[in-house]
Amino acid sequence: MDKALLELRKAVPWPRHKPEGIERHWGWISRVTKHAMHTILQQNNITPSGTVLELGVLYGKSARWWLRQKFTHIICNDLFQYKHAKGTHKRDFIHSNWDMRNKFTILPMGSQSALATVRAFEVPVQVVYIDACHEFGDAAADTLLAYQLFYGRAFIIGDDWRFVEDAIQWAAKTAGFQVGVIKNSWWIK
Repeated sequence: MDKALLELRKAVPWPRHKPEGIERHWGWISRVTKHAMHTILQQNNITPSGTVLELGVLYGKSARWWLRQKFTHIICNDLFQYKHAKGTHKRDFIHSNWDMRNKFTILPMGSQSALATVRAFEVPVQVVYIDACHEFGDAAADTLLAYQLFYGRAFIIGDDWRFVEDAIQWAAKTAGFQVGVIKNSWWIK
């Protein structure tokens, strides 16, 4: 494991013991999205081999998908305040992904803080996956900051185009980049 990633993991360690919780392996990543993202990675010659920074991990379904694509480590970012979890979101995420604890780093903070933290630790990230808050301001700010901090260092891809299209198009116009779209997934060209 990369030294910078090890330092980040020390700063935000997993608990020593598996917490009581509910196994939750559901999420929003559909078969269509998996196929679209796989196609996007192939078309852009991204060979899975490194770390993914995932903004908006929910319960880890898409993070586990990234590992199945042969990426080696997932930095899982979320505020862990899912409204239906009634205060158990982070605990249930840890409980459900306990067997992945050597492959997952948890960043329980806002997505923009996560982007800045990973960059400050100089963790070499291969892919930044944006699937956090879909509100216009948040989606635009996440995309702009990801572009500013990681473009040229990591491949930037996102999900839920139909919900974030206006925000991503605004960010693209503001920063001067182009966006590609396949189905409901998008990437910065």
